[in-house]
Amino acid sequence: MEKITYKKIFFKSFGIGFMTIGGGYAMISLIEKELCKKNKWITEKEFLEAIALAQSLPGVLAANVATFIGQKIGGKRGAFLASFASTLPAFLTIWLLYPFLTKSFQSPLMNKFYFGIQAGVFSLILNSAYNLYKSSLKTTFSKSIFFASVIILLLFKINPIWIILLGFLSGTFIFRFWCKNNYCVI
Repeated sequence: MEKITYKKIFFKSFGIGFMTIGGGYAMISLIEKELCKKNKWITEKEFLEAIALAQSLPGVLAANVATFIGQKIGGKRGAFLASFASTLPAFLTIWLLYPFLTKSFQSPLMNKFYFGIQAGVFSLILNSAYNLYKSSLKTTFSKSIFFASVIILLLFKINPIWIILLGFLSGTFIFRFWCKNNYCVI
């Protein structure tokens, strides 16, 4: 494995931020491909930990993931560089294109363009969801929580924060009372 420098952390994070359209969930599969599979800077387990941590903290998912991964591979400076570099492309794009974008919403052609982008971004999000499902839901218990959460969300339309709290509480309870030595087969 090649030596990871701060310069590489900055430019890899900037590139991921630049290539991501559609927000943090669309970025997940790109981050996994670049940092886990291609460059092998982190393991798949570390990547899943980064996603779980990023989702449980307030703020932008992509910046939270970048901060966690940057810290993992480059300490505090790596965390700062990765977070800054991953959000810099969006800031620069909005800052430079804002005058043009506000006028483009009135254009029928641009509305069709945005509609097409939405479809593409939705497919990226579904791909990320499928990959997360495959890699993180490996026990009967975690799959049960997942399916129960989906059903509750669809049928009762409750606030998703309650689903997160329910998952946290049930996972903590099960892990505390039924799992031994940090291993749970449920």
